[in-house]
Amino acid sequence: MHIALMEPNDTRGAELVAKLCVETGTSLHLIGPVEIPVDSLEAREAAGELDLWQHPDWFEFRRAIARERCYYFSPDGGKPVEEGRFRATSVLMFAGSGQLPDRIKEKYPTRIYQLPAGKPAEAVKAVLTAALKRVSEGGREAPGDGGTAGRGRRRARP
Repeated sequence: MHIALMEPNDTRGAELVAKLCVETGTSLHLIGPVEIPVDSLEAREAAGELDLWQHPDWFEFRRAIARERCYYFSPDGGKPVEEGRFRATSVLMFAGSGQLPDRIKEKYPTRIYQLPAGKPAEAVKAVLTAALKRVSEGGREAPGDGGTAGRGRRRARP
């Protein structure tokens, strides 16, 4: 499972999400521009604790990850996370501001799910917990998932 934070701007929230990723063996993707210091995340990666991927922008992320693997979460998402058809290779996408860009909402309306209320890191934890439960219960993604693991550069820099 993968978590992607688009344009993260909350250092504490990113640290909490990174801790969650370490605890669950989940990969963490940061999609730029990244407005927070990432030294502690890189140190966790160097220590072998965190599988960290850095993408300088949305387009580099798109080149690395198949669209079909992504599930988007927003406060105004239309479906509960429990309806997701996740696989171990799914990417759970969260926007740093909490709101997904309009281009994503327009292009992928059927892949946008409700972001639970609460602090951002707590919402990510709730989504990841539900997604992992669905995977363990045999919940599967729709055909054409594109389940290839990360085709991209680790720690890509601008």
